[in-house]
Amino acid sequence: MRRLLFYSFCFITLLCASLAANAGSKPLVVAFFDFSKTELGTKSFKAMRDKNFEHPCWRKFVEIDGIESVQFDKFPKALDRTKLIEAVHGSAASATEFAKALSAEGFNGAYAFVMDASGTYATIYGISYQSGAISAGASVRKPASGLIDKDLLSKALCEASRALD
Repeated sequence: MRRLLFYSFCFITLLCASLAANAGSKPLVVAFFDFSKTELGTKSFKAMRDKNFEHPCWRKFVEIDGIESVQFDKFPKALDRTKLIEAVHGSAASATEFAKALSAEGFNGAYAFVMDASGTYATIYGISYQSGAISAGASVRKPASGLIDKDLLSKALCEASRALD
């Protein structure tokens, strides 16, 4: 009887520990769409990620435990770039359609790196897979160096990530 109680206790303890380990955090799997003609956003993001840089503001999101993986190209056809840019420009219907496609393809959300008409500034937008909500990060001036400063880019990603939460 003692042995049965001991094994039952161990099983329940392991089960509870397993559930607790997965509760509260959600590693993001996101798609990054770069609407610049020079891949400025993609190159800058990859340079930041290569150094395992993580901005302190990422920890402010209770349910988000960093960005687990980012897909930069070869997206499924369901993730229509045109729908995403329409969503960023204010189309609620396009945002809803894109959000459904994100969810169906297993993504938590997406980022859109969009240049302004002059090509001088870029804004990073985040879009949620749950609701199609969109939030914008700070506009970033196109750098002469060819890469956006990692602190500045990370902060903009944090602001854009509010839609993903």
